[in-house]
Amino acid sequence: MQRTAILVAAAAACALAPGCAGSEYTIISRDKIQISDNARVVARALLPSLGGTPLADHLALAEEVYEEQQNLLKQRRNKVRARRRALGFASYGVLSTTELASGAMAIASDSSTVRTAAGGVSLAGVGLAAILQIASLAQEDYGDVDAKLRHLEDLHEALLERLRDLAGRPRPDPAAAAALDAQISTALERFIHDALHIQVKG
Repeated sequence: MQRTAILVAAAAACALAPGCAGSEYTIISRDKIQISDNARVVARALLPSLGGTPLADHLALAEEVYEEQQNLLKQRRNKVRARRRALGFASYGVLSTTELASGAMAIASDSSTVRTAAGGVSLAGVGLAAILQIASLAQEDYGDVDAKLRHLEDLHEALLERLRDLAGRPRPDPAAAAALDAQISTALERFIHDALHIQVKG
């Protein structure tokens, strides 16, 4: 019985501890982002008028941030969904296995000691199954991650709409062109800031 209690406690600690399920660093560092050729191609396709200007690289950086953050959120959603499913299946598996084992032990022997042990196995199984269910319910809802994905996509769509508007405005003189470029740069910076501050975890 003591050994069974220890096993149940260990399983409970593992199920409820964040580190037991594995974790990874999910915060993007802007300084470590490398602009790929693909991002530059995408940037030129989105706003051909920017050409080879520094704003084109700025837009390419924004696209890199968008893609990396989107990938992290999708990975997080899939991990949360798989973890909740695995804990749920484990709960039912533990409950059914221990109940069958304890029932078989009780039927196979008339010994009061064996029947007491069977009762202990049954109680331990119910306890562990309950702990696994609680751990499953304590996991982050993947619907919350879906909401973050939609928010990121909305930010991206709003950015592209803003950039198309600014890029399509007339530039009658260098001062007007510089003012529009400044507004484009500000819009890009705002998107990068907002995208990077979406919490992938929690």
